[in-house]
Amino acid sequence: MFQHGGGTRPQRLLSLIDGALVEEGADGSLTVASRWGDVRVADPGPAVRTLLDRMSLGPVSPDNVLPCGGPERDRALDGVRRVLEDLDGCVVHSLSDGNLGGPVLSVEPVAPWARFTPPLRPRLPAGLVVRMSRYAVVRTSGTLLLAESPLALHRVVLHRSEALRVIGALASPVGPEELAAELDDIAPAVLWEVVAHLTAAGVAVQGRRGPEGGRPLLLEDTDTRLAPWSPHDLLFHSRRRPGRDGRSLAASARTGPGNRPPPRRVPLPGAKPPVRAVVVPPDPGRPLRAAELGALLSRALDQGAPGVMDAVPAVPGPERSLDFYITVNHSSDVERGIYRYSPRGHALLLVNSDEEDTRALLDCARVAGGSGPVPAVLITIAARMPAIPRSVEASPYATALLLTGALQERLRQAAQDLRLAASVLVTGDGETSARALRLDGIAEVPTGDFSAG
Repeated sequence: MFQHGGGTRPQRLLSLIDGALVEEGADGSLTVASRWGDVRVADPGPAVRTLLDRMSLGPVSPDNVLPCGGPERDRALDGVRRVLEDLDGCVVHSLSDGNLGGPVLSVEPVAPWARFTPPLRPRLPAGLVVRMSRYAVVRTSGTLLLAESPLALHRVVLHRSEALRVIGALASPVGPEELAAELDDIAPAVLWEVVAHLTAAGVAVQGRRGPEGGRPLLLEDTDTRLAPWSPHDLLFHSRRRPGRDGRSLAASARTGPGNRPPPRRVPLPGAKPPVRAVVVPPDPGRPLRAAELGALLSRALDQGAPGVMDAVPAVPGPERSLDFYITVNHSSDVERGIYRYSPRGHALLLVNSDEEDTRALLDCARVAGGSGPVPAVLITIAARMPAIPRSVEASPYATALLLTGALQERLRQAAQDLRLAASVLVTGDGETSARALRLDGIAEVPTGDFSAG
């Protein structure tokens, strides 16, 4: 299962991400503690226990900890597979060529829900081509050479020259015959494993040969969601906030997609209730009434609202390019959960009722706000990139950030008029936000956050 090759025999090796620890509980369970959070293994067998202990020390082949054969090996293999699936966001996948020169490359997760599944038979089928992603970059960290893409949940550490030479050969779409001929001094089994790891990690992409004499067809080149993005803007967006760079504000090892809530619409009361005559000291943790939340949102979108600076531009166009996503923590008349604001109906539409996702977003807001109280409401601004107005002076993403900043200022002014505690959050966890808000992270992306209470 874990070894491939012929002649030179490459091996797929596993280890835990930097800083991960394996702790044993009094009941015999194991807990893998990492920067993503804790994952508990309730009933580890001898093979799982040995494997995790060795993975905490460095790369190891799972084959080395399995019994030699028979039903006992099959049972141990099933247990290892289940644990590795639960831990995949904490696992580094390394490739060895079977010699003593160390790994050729390693694939490291940069988000807790990363999933890495290279093919069992890595050789490219005839008719397919492979190329480095247009959004991938190769850089040095100072001590390591890295290949990474803002579209990927993994980065690749290039330990040896063979891996870098393969990347160089993938500057343009190339088929298996041409690739093997160009790199004929690299053992075929190693070559195809390197290609398989690069494509499974997301830094290289596959496609099909075009018609006779035509251009190869790669899905990445025809994905309309990527049309507004330049490579440097998408890389900047993915690294501007924690979440897809090996850091996270949410200590969560959660990997599932979360619950899909039933359709639910929460109408908000009158859009513009009068300002309270009695001044109440602002408190970010005070439960927010639906009327106050409705007034805050409508004033932020209404350029003519009293007290909102006319100098701050309104969100352009009848089909808005920015959306409000509302994570409700404490409210006297709105259930806890994650909603999208519909300005036309002046209502909240339930997006996600999962408690873990709600808590993760609120925890990120608390950390971003200086570890104070959890806000009553978190407002996340998301940009729909295809709808962002085009400008000769700025890229679509730069325009999205300018509009987001203006909208945050309008929210701040509206909150001040309504005597609400408010804060523009300077950072947030982009990957956690995208998943919890059910955004695809390309066509619609989180660009800013705002807390109120």
